[in-house]
Amino acid sequence: MTELRTQRLLLRPFRPEDADAFVAFADDPAYRRFLAPGHPTAAQLVANNVTVDRERAPSWAVCLDGQVVGSIFLGIHSEDRLAELACLLSPALWGQGIVLEAGRAVLQYAFGELRIDKVFARADAANAASRRVMEKAGMQQEGLLRAHRLDRSGARVDEVIYGLTRDEWRPE
Repeated sequence: MTELRTQRLLLRPFRPEDADAFVAFADDPAYRRFLAPGHPTAAQLVANNVTVDRERAPSWAVCLDGQVVGSIFLGIHSEDRLAELACLLSPALWGQGIVLEAGRAVLQYAFGELRIDKVFARADAANAASRRVMEKAGMQQEGLLRAHRLDRSGARVDEVIYGLTRDEWRPE
């Protein structure tokens, strides 16, 4: 699978030994705050991505200064030439532009290499930081799904959908 490089980051395939890095931050309540109750544990997340079908769901460990600090995924719907983008990052590094930098690299890969027509992403409507990153990446809010899923406490929460087409994409 393709490694992607940015100014600060290396996005590389997952390795079994990455589980320790994820365990270090995945139990942080801030990290889990907007994740669904059934979201995989750190060990499950890494195991799932080591063995993933890279044609349908390429995923990368996000590395900064040689350390795994997060992950980024594309869920490809090949029949429609669509892909869903998702990213997770250690809370200790929030607000430093890492998700945006990784996201732009994966968008370039999706639109350039994979010839995907559209990339979309979802977020809890209350997750203002994720929404800002999607907007900075050029995505537009396309919808609001009211009371769409359960949060960690079992309460219903709204979810927003953002999208970006290859025609709209403006590489940096």
